[in-house]
Amino acid sequence: MSGGKRPRWSQNPKDGISEKGPAMTYRTYAIGDVHGRMDLLNLMMDQIHQDRALDSAPARAILLGDYIDRGPESRQVVEFLMGACKTTNDLEVIALKGNHEDLLVKGYRDPNCKEGETWFLNGGMQTLESYDLMWEDPFQTIPAAHIDFLESLPTIFVDELRIFVHAGLNPLFQLDEQPVKDLLWWRNQESLRLNQFGKLIVHGHEPHGGVPSIDGGHINLDTKAYRRGVLSCAVFDPGEYVPRILQVHAS
Repeated sequence: MSGGKRPRWSQNPKDGISEKGPAMTYRTYAIGDVHGRMDLLNLMMDQIHQDRALDSAPARAILLGDYIDRGPESRQVVEFLMGACKTTNDLEVIALKGNHEDLLVKGYRDPNCKEGETWFLNGGMQTLESYDLMWEDPFQTIPAAHIDFLESLPTIFVDELRIFVHAGLNPLFQLDEQPVKDLLWWRNQESLRLNQFGKLIVHGHEPHGGVPSIDGGHINLDTKAYRRGVLSCAVFDPGEYVPRILQVHAS
């Protein structure tokens, strides 16, 4: 089946294996929805660096989207990601697009579109305030380079064992034909639990409370960072299917 606009992959969708190295040798850190909580993201990155000191396995951090809105420091989170994603060091950082980034980009490109209004009413004001809001032209408060970065983010990442995505997958479509809207907005948790794709689905998007939800074929890492002050990370050690969990809490 054809899904219309195709997802933006961060690697080769034909074999689903990262060009930077396979899951069997990489330690992968998957981080849930940040929503403007730079304080929690800083704490989590410190935790990751401490965890990595356990051995010399190559590592990547995959952030699952929704970096902006609701929390107080969206600008700082975006600036951190812009630097981290292009820095060549011993921790590869991959930032996936969330539905909040998509709404902002569409509103910026067309301020009269319905997505722009939806974004503004769902935490957009907090994002604009982090950029020193200009009331005469709110969207232009945000630098064009930041919009370009958010627009360029991939919507899916796949390795041998897992599928990383912001919201989920539509079981009516093959993996490489997933509609982008579903990758960013999917909420049918039962279909994710049943999971027909043969790999663990790692996602956020659906606020779940203070601990990650691991159920059947998926794990949900959205633990309401902006509201509860809890940011969660699933740690997949090389070759392992079941993750360890790291969490940081607001002081």
